[in-house]
Amino acid sequence: MTTAASRAATFFRPKILLSVIAVVAILYLAHRIGAGPWLTNALDWIRGLGALAPLFLELCYLLVYAIAPFVVAVLLTVARFPAAFLRALCLMCGLYSVSQARGVQPPSLAAEAQSMLGSGQGVYVEAADGTILVSQAASLPVHPASVSKVATTLALLRKLGYEHRFKTIFAADGPIHDGTLEGDLLVETDGDPYFVDENALLVAKRLRELGIERVAGTLRIRGALTFDWESDPDGMRLRQMLSGGMPPSAWAVVQTLDTASAIPSPPPIIKFDGAVGTPAVESRSERPLVLHLSQPLLSLAKSLNDYSNNIFKLFADVAGGAAAVEALARSELPQAMSSEITLGDGAGTDPSNRLSPRAAVKLLQALEAELARSGHGLIDVLPVAGIVAETRGMAPTV
Repeated sequence: MTTAASRAATFFRPKILLSVIAVVAILYLAHRIGAGPWLTNALDWIRGLGALAPLFLELCYLLVYAIAPFVVAVLLTVARFPAAFLRALCLMCGLYSVSQARGVQPPSLAAEAQSMLGSGQGVYVEAADGTILVSQAASLPVHPASVSKVATTLALLRKLGYEHRFKTIFAADGPIHDGTLEGDLLVETDGDPYFVDENALLVAKRLRELGIERVAGTLRIRGALTFDWESDPDGMRLRQMLSGGMPPSAWAVVQTLDTASAIPSPPPIIKFDGAVGTPAVESRSERPLVLHLSQPLLSLAKSLNDYSNNIFKLFADVAGGAAAVEALARSELPQAMSSEITLGDGAGTDPSNRLSPRAAVKLLQALEAELARSGHGLIDVLPVAGIVAETRGMAPTV
Protein backbone atom coordinates (compact mmCIF):
# COMPACT_ATOMS: atom_id res chain seq x y z
CA MET A 1 0.00 0.00 0.00
CA THR A 2 2.85 2.25 0.90
CA THR A 3 4.52 1.41 -2.36
CA ALA A 4 1.38 2.22 -4.36
CA ALA A 5 0.94 5.50 -2.48
CA SER A 6 4.57 6.35 -3.08
CA ARG A 7 4.21 5.72 -6.80
CA ALA A 8 1.05 7.82 -6.94
CA ALA A 9 2.80 10.65 -5.14
CA THR A 10 5.71 10.34 -7.55
CA PHE A 11 3.35 10.57 -10.49
CA PHE A 12 1.77 13.75 -9.22
CA ARG A 13 5.05 15.55 -8.75
CA PRO A 14 5.15 18.87 -10.67
CA LYS A 15 7.93 17.68 -13.04
CA ILE A 16 5.99 14.58 -14.02
CA LEU A 17 2.73 16.45 -14.42
CA LEU A 18 4.43 19.04 -16.64
CA SER A 19 5.91 16.28 -18.76
CA VAL A 20 2.55 14.63 -19.29
CA ILE A 21 0.90 17.96 -20.12
CA ALA A 22 3.69 18.73 -22.59
CA VAL A 23 3.27 15.32 -24.24
CA VAL A 24 -0.48 15.82 -24.64
CA ALA A 25 0.03 19.34 -26.02
CA ILE A 26 2.61 18.16 -28.54
CA LEU A 27 0.38 15.36 -29.79
CA TYR A 28 -2.58 17.69 -30.08
CA LEU A 29 -0.60 20.31 -32.00
CA ALA A 30 0.85 17.66 -34.29
CA HIS A 31 -2.62 16.46 -35.12
CA ARG A 32 -3.99 19.97 -35.66
CA ILE A 33 -1.04 21.06 -37.80
CA GLY A 34 -1.27 17.94 -39.90
CA ALA A 35 -5.01 17.93 -40.49
CA GLY A 36 -5.64 21.66 -40.72
CA PRO A 37 -5.67 24.02 -43.73
CA TRP A 38 -2.01 24.88 -43.12
CA LEU A 39 -0.92 21.80 -45.02
CA THR A 40 -3.22 22.56 -47.95
CA ASN A 41 -1.69 26.02 -48.38
CA ALA A 42 1.85 24.69 -48.03
CA LEU A 43 1.28 22.19 -50.81
CA ASP A 44 1.18 25.03 -53.36
CA TRP A 45 4.73 26.01 -52.48
CA ILE A 46 5.97 22.42 -52.22
CA ARG A 47 4.55 21.53 -55.65
CA GLY A 48 6.66 24.28 -57.14
CA LEU A 49 9.76 22.27 -56.29
CA GLY A 50 9.03 20.00 -59.25
CA ALA A 51 10.68 16.57 -59.05
CA LEU A 52 11.88 17.25 -55.49
CA ALA A 53 8.34 17.83 -54.21
CA PRO A 54 7.58 14.19 -53.18
CA LEU A 55 10.87 13.87 -51.29
CA PHE A 56 10.42 17.21 -49.57
CA LEU A 57 6.86 16.30 -48.57
CA GLU A 58 8.03 13.05 -46.99
CA LEU A 59 10.67 14.95 -45.03
CA CYS A 60 7.99 17.32 -43.78
CA TYR A 61 5.87 14.42 -42.57
CA LEU A 62 8.89 12.91 -40.84
CA LEU A 63 9.87 16.20 -39.22
CA VAL A 64 6.40 17.14 -37.99
CA TYR A 65 5.13 13.77 -36.83
CA ALA A 66 8.17 11.77 -35.86
CA ILE A 67 9.43 14.56 -33.63
CA ALA A 68 6.55 14.16 -31.19
CA PRO A 69 7.48 10.63 -29.99
CA PHE A 70 11.12 11.71 -29.68
CA VAL A 71 10.19 14.73 -27.58
CA VAL A 72 7.96 12.54 -25.44
CA ALA A 73 10.75 10.05 -24.92
CA VAL A 74 13.21 12.79 -23.96
CA LEU A 75 10.79 14.39 -21.50
CA LEU A 76 9.95 11.12 -19.85
CA THR A 77 13.60 10.18 -19.64
CA VAL A 78 14.48 13.51 -18.01
CA ALA A 79 11.60 12.97 -15.61
CA ARG A 80 12.94 9.46 -14.90
CA PHE A 81 9.50 8.04 -15.22
CA PRO A 82 9.14 4.41 -16.39
CA ALA A 83 6.73 5.04 -19.20
CA ALA A 84 7.03 2.25 -21.77
CA PHE A 85 3.28 2.19 -22.09
CA LEU A 86 3.02 5.96 -22.55
CA ARG A 87 5.83 5.90 -25.11
CA ALA A 88 3.98 3.31 -27.13
CA LEU A 89 0.79 5.32 -26.77
CA CYS A 90 2.53 8.47 -27.95
CA LEU A 91 3.92 6.63 -30.97
CA MET A 92 0.45 5.35 -31.86
CA CYS A 93 -0.99 8.86 -31.50
CA GLY A 94 1.74 10.22 -33.72
CA LEU A 95 1.03 7.60 -36.39
CA TYR A 96 -2.67 8.42 -36.14
CA SER A 97 -1.89 12.11 -36.72
CA VAL A 98 0.13 11.17 -39.80
CA SER A 99 -2.75 9.13 -41.17
CA GLN A 100 -5.12 12.04 -40.57
CA ALA A 101 -2.77 14.46 -42.31
CA ARG A 102 -2.34 12.16 -45.31
CA GLY A 103 -6.10 12.05 -45.54
CA VAL A 104 -6.05 15.73 -46.47
CA GLN A 105 -6.12 15.73 -50.25
CA PRO A 106 -4.41 18.57 -52.11
CA PRO A 107 -6.70 20.67 -54.28
CA SER A 108 -7.08 19.43 -57.84
CA LEU A 109 -5.17 21.11 -60.65
CA ALA A 110 -8.47 22.19 -62.15
CA ALA A 111 -9.50 23.89 -58.91
CA GLU A 112 -6.12 25.59 -58.65
CA ALA A 113 -6.30 26.79 -62.27
CA GLN A 114 -9.74 28.27 -61.70
CA SER A 115 -8.65 29.87 -58.44
CA MET A 116 -5.49 31.41 -59.92
CA LEU A 117 -6.68 32.36 -63.41
CA GLY A 118 -10.45 32.53 -63.23
CA SER A 119 -13.02 30.30 -64.88
CA GLY A 120 -12.82 32.10 -68.23
CA GLN A 121 -9.08 31.55 -68.79
CA GLY A 122 -8.23 28.60 -71.01
CA VAL A 123 -6.00 25.93 -69.50
CA TYR A 124 -5.07 22.54 -70.93
CA VAL A 125 -2.57 20.15 -69.33
CA GLU A 126 -1.90 16.72 -70.79
CA ALA A 127 0.49 14.14 -69.35
CA ALA A 128 3.00 12.30 -71.53
CA ASP A 129 0.77 9.21 -71.50
CA GLY A 130 -2.17 11.19 -72.88
CA THR A 131 -4.00 11.64 -69.58
CA ILE A 132 -5.77 15.00 -69.50
CA LEU A 133 -4.98 16.60 -66.14
CA VAL A 134 -6.72 19.93 -66.64
CA SER A 135 -9.17 21.06 -69.30
CA GLN A 136 -10.74 24.47 -68.72
CA ALA A 137 -12.09 26.44 -71.68
CA ALA A 138 -9.61 24.31 -73.61
CA SER A 139 -11.41 24.56 -76.95
CA LEU A 140 -11.81 28.34 -76.88
CA PRO A 141 -9.56 30.00 -79.52
CA VAL A 142 -7.81 33.11 -78.19
CA HIS A 143 -4.96 35.30 -79.45
CA PRO A 144 -1.81 33.16 -79.01
CA ALA A 145 0.82 35.91 -79.38
CA SER A 146 4.23 34.31 -80.01
CA VAL A 147 2.90 30.77 -79.58
CA SER A 148 2.03 31.25 -83.27
CA LYS A 149 5.74 30.70 -83.95
CA VAL A 150 5.37 27.02 -83.01
CA ALA A 151 3.32 26.40 -86.16
CA THR A 152 5.77 28.40 -88.30
CA THR A 153 8.74 26.51 -86.89
CA LEU A 154 7.08 23.19 -87.70
CA ALA A 155 6.26 24.33 -91.24
CA LEU A 156 9.82 25.52 -91.90
CA LEU A 157 11.42 22.30 -90.68
CA ARG A 158 8.98 20.22 -92.72
CA LYS A 159 9.50 22.20 -95.93
CA LEU A 160 13.22 22.99 -95.81
CA GLY A 161 14.84 20.47 -93.48
CA TYR A 162 17.07 20.94 -90.44
CA GLU A 163 20.30 21.58 -92.35
CA HIS A 164 18.91 24.08 -94.83
CA ARG A 165 21.06 27.19 -95.24
CA PHE A 166 19.78 30.39 -96.82
CA LYS A 167 21.92 31.80 -99.63
CA THR A 168 22.75 35.42 -100.37
CA ILE A 169 24.84 35.86 -103.51
CA PHE A 170 26.75 39.06 -104.31
CA ALA A 171 27.57 39.33 -108.02
CA ALA A 172 29.04 41.87 -110.46
CA ASP A 173 27.61 42.72 -113.87
CA GLY A 174 30.74 44.44 -115.11
CA PRO A 175 34.56 44.27 -114.96
CA ILE A 176 36.77 45.50 -112.11
CA HIS A 177 39.40 48.14 -112.96
CA ASP A 178 41.62 50.00 -110.51
CA GLY A 179 39.39 49.27 -107.51
CA THR A 180 36.15 50.17 -109.33
CA LEU A 181 33.40 47.77 -110.35
CA GLU A 182 32.29 49.09 -113.74
CA GLY A 183 28.66 48.14 -113.31
CA ASP A 184 26.20 47.24 -110.57
CA LEU A 185 26.62 45.13 -107.45
CA LEU A 186 23.83 42.55 -107.49
CA VAL A 187 22.40 40.88 -104.37
CA GLU A 188 20.30 37.75 -104.88
CA THR A 189 18.62 36.30 -101.79
CA ASP A 190 16.24 33.45 -101.03
CA GLY A 191 14.93 35.06 -97.83
CA ASP A 192 17.62 34.76 -95.14
CA PRO A 193 15.94 36.23 -92.01
CA TYR A 194 19.24 36.56 -90.14
CA PHE A 195 21.32 38.73 -92.49
CA VAL A 196 22.58 41.48 -90.18
CA ASP A 197 25.34 44.10 -89.93
CA GLU A 198 28.06 41.62 -89.01
CA ASN A 199 27.27 39.43 -92.03
CA ALA A 200 27.30 42.41 -94.37
CA LEU A 201 30.62 43.62 -92.98
CA LEU A 202 32.23 40.25 -93.62
CA VAL A 203 30.92 40.36 -97.17
CA ALA A 204 32.27 43.91 -97.60
CA LYS A 205 35.62 42.74 -96.26
CA ARG A 206 35.69 39.99 -98.87
CA LEU A 207 34.73 42.43 -101.65
CA ARG A 208 37.63 44.67 -100.67
CA GLU A 209 39.94 41.65 -100.81
CA LEU A 210 38.70 41.07 -104.38
CA GLY A 211 39.80 44.62 -105.22
CA ILE A 212 36.46 46.43 -105.08
CA GLU A 213 36.50 49.80 -103.33
CA ARG A 214 33.92 51.58 -105.44
CA VAL A 215 30.87 50.64 -107.52
CA ALA A 216 30.27 52.82 -110.56
CA GLY A 217 26.66 51.67 -110.71
CA THR A 218 24.26 50.94 -107.86
CA LEU A 219 23.12 48.12 -105.57
CA ARG A 220 20.39 45.91 -107.03
CA ILE A 221 18.26 43.41 -105.11
CA ARG A 222 16.71 40.20 -106.40
CA GLY A 223 14.40 38.38 -104.03
CA ALA A 224 12.97 39.37 -100.67
CA LEU A 225 15.91 40.91 -98.82
CA THR A 226 15.67 41.10 -95.03
CA PHE A 227 18.39 43.17 -93.40
CA ASP A 228 18.74 43.79 -89.68
CA TRP A 229 15.35 42.20 -88.95
CA GLU A 230 13.46 44.41 -91.40
CA SER A 231 12.38 44.11 -95.00
CA ASP A 232 14.76 46.01 -97.30
CA PRO A 233 13.26 45.58 -100.78
CA ASP A 234 15.38 48.20 -102.57
CA GLY A 235 18.54 47.55 -100.54
CA MET A 236 18.70 51.13 -99.24
CA ARG A 237 19.60 50.14 -95.68
CA LEU A 238 22.17 47.56 -96.81
CA ARG A 239 23.75 50.12 -99.15
CA GLN A 240 24.04 52.66 -96.33
CA MET A 241 25.78 50.10 -94.16
CA LEU A 242 28.22 49.04 -96.91
CA SER A 243 28.98 52.73 -97.53
CA GLY A 244 30.23 53.24 -93.98
CA GLY A 245 27.07 53.55 -91.91
CA MET A 246 27.77 50.52 -89.74
CA PRO A 247 27.66 50.66 -85.91
CA PRO A 248 31.16 50.45 -84.35
CA SER A 249 30.04 47.54 -82.17
CA ALA A 250 29.32 45.43 -85.27
CA TRP A 251 32.82 45.96 -86.67
CA ALA A 252 34.29 45.15 -83.25
CA VAL A 253 32.52 41.78 -83.35
CA VAL A 254 33.79 41.06 -86.86
CA GLN A 255 37.37 41.89 -85.85
CA THR A 256 37.23 39.30 -83.07
CA LEU A 257 36.67 36.69 -85.80
CA ASP A 258 39.91 37.66 -87.55
CA THR A 259 42.48 35.68 -85.57
CA ALA A 260 45.20 36.28 -88.19
CA SER A 261 45.63 39.95 -87.30
CA ALA A 262 45.89 41.38 -83.80
CA ILE A 263 46.12 44.98 -85.09
CA PRO A 264 42.79 46.88 -85.26
CA SER A 265 41.89 47.98 -88.77
CA PRO A 266 39.30 50.41 -90.16
CA PRO A 267 36.00 48.91 -91.36
CA PRO A 268 35.71 48.05 -95.06
CA ILE A 269 33.75 50.64 -97.04
CA ILE A 270 32.26 50.30 -100.53
CA LYS A 271 31.28 53.54 -102.27
CA PHE A 272 28.40 53.67 -104.76
CA ASP A 273 28.22 56.26 -107.56
CA GLY A 274 24.86 55.31 -109.01
CA ALA A 275 21.60 56.41 -107.46
CA VAL A 276 19.07 54.01 -106.02
CA GLY A 277 16.51 53.06 -108.65
CA THR A 278 18.78 53.56 -111.66
CA PRO A 279 17.47 51.41 -114.56
CA ALA A 280 19.35 48.17 -115.00
CA VAL A 281 21.37 47.35 -118.09
CA GLU A 282 20.13 43.86 -118.95
CA SER A 283 22.79 43.11 -121.58
CA ARG A 284 25.63 43.01 -119.08
CA SER A 285 27.04 39.61 -118.14
CA GLU A 286 27.06 38.64 -114.47
CA ARG A 287 29.57 36.74 -112.40
CA PRO A 288 29.29 35.76 -108.71
CA LEU A 289 31.73 37.31 -106.27
CA VAL A 290 30.72 36.27 -102.77
CA LEU A 291 28.39 33.58 -101.47
CA HIS A 292 26.99 34.03 -97.97
CA LEU A 293 25.45 30.98 -96.26
CA SER A 294 23.33 31.27 -93.15
CA GLN A 295 23.59 28.97 -90.19
CA PRO A 296 21.59 25.70 -90.46
CA LEU A 297 17.86 26.19 -90.11
CA LEU A 298 17.59 24.40 -86.76
CA SER A 299 20.03 26.71 -84.96
CA LEU A 300 18.64 29.70 -86.84
CA ALA A 301 15.09 28.96 -85.67
CA LYS A 302 16.40 28.39 -82.14
CA SER A 303 17.98 31.85 -82.08
CA LEU A 304 14.86 33.58 -83.40
CA ASN A 305 12.57 31.67 -81.04
CA ASP A 306 14.81 32.37 -78.05
CA TYR A 307 14.38 36.09 -78.61
CA SER A 308 10.80 35.66 -79.89
CA ASN A 309 11.84 37.83 -82.81
CA ASN A 310 8.94 38.97 -84.98
CA ILE A 311 11.03 38.53 -88.10
CA PHE A 312 9.10 35.26 -88.09
CA LYS A 313 6.42 37.24 -89.92
CA LEU A 314 8.72 37.27 -92.98
CA PHE A 315 10.13 33.86 -92.09
CA ALA A 316 6.65 32.38 -92.59
CA ASP A 317 6.71 33.61 -96.20
CA VAL A 318 9.62 31.25 -96.84
CA ALA A 319 7.41 28.41 -95.61
CA GLY A 320 4.72 29.37 -98.12
CA GLY A 321 2.97 32.17 -96.26
CA ALA A 322 0.59 32.32 -93.32
CA ALA A 323 -2.11 30.37 -95.17
CA ALA A 324 0.28 27.48 -95.85
CA VAL A 325 1.44 27.46 -92.24
CA GLU A 326 -2.17 27.44 -91.05
CA ALA A 327 -3.05 24.55 -93.39
CA LEU A 328 -0.13 22.48 -92.14
CA ALA A 329 -1.01 23.21 -88.52
CA ARG A 330 -4.64 22.17 -89.06
CA SER A 331 -3.52 18.93 -90.68
CA GLU A 332 -1.70 18.05 -87.45
CA LEU A 333 -4.81 18.49 -85.32
CA PRO A 334 -7.73 16.12 -84.76
CA GLN A 335 -10.66 16.98 -87.00
CA ALA A 336 -12.62 18.35 -84.03
CA MET A 337 -9.87 20.92 -83.39
CA SER A 338 -9.15 22.06 -86.95
CA SER A 339 -11.28 25.17 -86.58
CA GLU A 340 -9.46 26.18 -83.40
CA ILE A 341 -6.50 27.73 -85.21
CA THR A 342 -6.41 30.83 -87.43
CA LEU A 343 -3.16 32.46 -88.53
CA GLY A 344 -3.00 35.91 -90.11
CA ASP A 345 0.79 35.76 -89.81
CA GLY A 346 3.41 33.35 -88.55
CA ALA A 347 4.83 35.52 -85.78
CA GLY A 348 1.87 36.38 -83.54
CA THR A 349 1.43 40.08 -84.28
CA ASP A 350 -1.68 39.82 -86.47
CA PRO A 351 -4.84 40.58 -84.44
CA SER A 352 -6.76 37.86 -86.30
CA ASN A 353 -4.53 35.05 -84.98
CA ARG A 354 -6.42 32.53 -82.87
CA LEU A 355 -5.41 29.29 -81.15
CA SER A 356 -7.08 27.19 -78.47
CA PRO A 357 -5.12 25.80 -75.49
CA ARG A 358 -5.65 22.18 -76.52
CA ALA A 359 -4.70 22.91 -80.15
CA ALA A 360 -1.50 24.60 -78.93
CA VAL A 361 -0.59 21.46 -76.98
CA LYS A 362 -1.22 19.26 -80.03
CA LEU A 363 1.02 21.49 -82.15
CA LEU A 364 3.79 21.23 -79.56
CA GLN A 365 3.42 17.46 -79.63
CA ALA A 366 3.62 17.48 -83.44
CA LEU A 367 6.77 19.63 -83.33
CA GLU A 368 8.28 17.33 -80.71
CA ALA A 369 7.57 14.28 -82.87
CA GLU A 370 9.09 15.99 -85.91
CA LEU A 371 12.26 16.87 -84.00
CA ALA A 372 12.53 13.36 -82.53
CA ARG A 373 12.93 11.93 -86.04
CA SER A 374 16.38 13.50 -86.23
CA GLY A 375 17.32 12.93 -82.59
CA HIS A 376 16.40 16.44 -81.43
CA GLY A 377 13.99 17.79 -78.84
CA LEU A 378 11.95 20.88 -78.17
CA ILE A 379 14.86 22.48 -76.29
CA ASP A 380 16.82 22.50 -79.57
CA VAL A 381 14.40 24.90 -81.23
CA LEU A 382 12.41 26.64 -78.46
CA PRO A 383 13.46 28.84 -75.52
CA VAL A 384 14.10 27.24 -72.13
CA ALA A 385 13.03 29.04 -68.96
CA GLY A 386 15.95 30.27 -66.89
CA ILE A 387 18.50 29.98 -69.71
CA VAL A 388 19.66 33.15 -71.43
CA ALA A 389 19.23 33.05 -75.19
CA GLU A 390 22.41 32.78 -77.24
CA THR A 391 23.27 34.94 -80.24
CA ARG A 392 23.85 32.54 -83.08
CA GLY A 393 24.15 32.77 -86.81
CA MET A 394 26.18 35.99 -87.11
CA ALA A 395 29.29 34.51 -88.70
CA PRO A 396 28.62 33.61 -92.35
CA THR A 397 30.38 31.15 -94.57
CA VAL A 398 31.86 33.13 -97.45
